[in-house]
Amino acid sequence: MDDDDEALYRAGLREGWGCELLVRTVRGQVLITTAMEHHYTDLPRADRNKVTRIMTGWCEGRPLTNEMFRNEGRSPKGVMLQAFKTWAHRLYGFHTAVDGIKSFVIVDCDPAKKRVDANQTVLNRAKGRVDAFGRGK
Repeated sequence: MDDDDEALYRAGLREGWGCELLVRTVRGQVLITTAMEHHYTDLPRADRNKVTRIMTGWCEGRPLTNEMFRNEGRSPKGVMLQAFKTWAHRLYGFHTAVDGIKSFVIVDCDPAKKRVDANQTVLNRAKGRVDAFGRGK
């Protein structure tokens, strides 16, 4: 187990879900559940590069527009669900701290978003996954 895995394990993020690190800066990091990682890696290169730049901006505390990152409402347990966005994709997750590091954990993806509003089926599934993950703040 390397240092990143150890930190995630101590934070409880490896318990049954598994997470992979997508972006880390001095000020924050973005993680994705192993089950959702293929949605990120399967994005077209231009979209993956764009969302990675948006994630890096989030980590560094830069202001993001609603076209890049938005609140998508609260889960049944009250956890704020948020999404990184490109025109055609949404990556849903929540903000938490892992070993004192500002972190965003992606728990669901909508790789085929074709309209302005979120797909309610995917959005509700993401809210359930945030609650099941149990680490939202």
